[in-house]
Amino acid sequence: MKTAIATLSKQGKGESIPRICLAGNWLSDVGFDPDSLVQAIPEKDGILFTAYDENIRSYRELVQETKRQNGKLFPVMFAIQGKHKCPTIATVGSYLVSNGLVVGDVLILRYGSGKIQARKCDITSWVGDSSESSQILLVRDGKRKKNAPPLPHIRIGRAWLSEIGFQKDALVSVHSEWETITLTLESQGISEYREVVKRVRTNRMRLIQITDVKNNGKYAPVLTLSGTTLTRSGFEIGDVVVATYTEGQIRFHKIPSEQLGFTLFP
Repeated sequence: MKTAIATLSKQGKGESIPRICLAGNWLSDVGFDPDSLVQAIPEKDGILFTAYDENIRSYRELVQETKRQNGKLFPVMFAIQGKHKCPTIATVGSYLVSNGLVVGDVLILRYGSGKIQARKCDITSWVGDSSESSQILLVRDGKRKKNAPPLPHIRIGRAWLSEIGFQKDALVSVHSEWETITLTLESQGISEYREVVKRVRTNRMRLIQITDVKNNGKYAPVLTLSGTTLTRSGFEIGDVVVATYTEGQIRFHKIPSEQLGFTLFP
């Protein structure tokens, strides 16, 4: 079982037409090859995508079955995403919002052989303060060397890091609890460094430093968590995480798998 993130967007201006677009070579890896058919069926707070190749037993029956379930049939295409051409699933229509979805919803995808199950990710229960902003993330495999063991990894390189004070070289304390990690911006003053280190060690926390990366000719701050910092709080590769943030603080909340409502890939 693998996990990805998508958004239910809209097509065109004015009246919004719901649209989902999934792209990447991972589609071929799970059976969604270019020119094969995709059956999209609305489910409660989600969509189920099923791949059908040239071995379809009866095309007419497949069409009838799809109509009975208020779904849609369409082909997998090759399309340019960024600088690369890759398999792409793109579908539009009001059928996408017939079972509880709305334009703007973040969708969590679980996928395996010939199936992709998309579920709405409702983060309202994880955002305790209405003044906090939020973002959905995945814990990814951050291994760097061939044949290296899997390494859980969260990396954020976003403009909002600077907006809430997380600039390059800033010190950040990391407080780990079960399924929650809190990052707090610390003073950058040299005279206060010893006190910060002492307090962090006394409270069994750790310190990390914000780095930066060049993107489109500009440098942006980057925050990285990996390894035991994540595993000791119960974060594993593939987990869905809500990052809530406000001035000087970021919290990562793991969403338990059972709360996402998957049936094919729990």
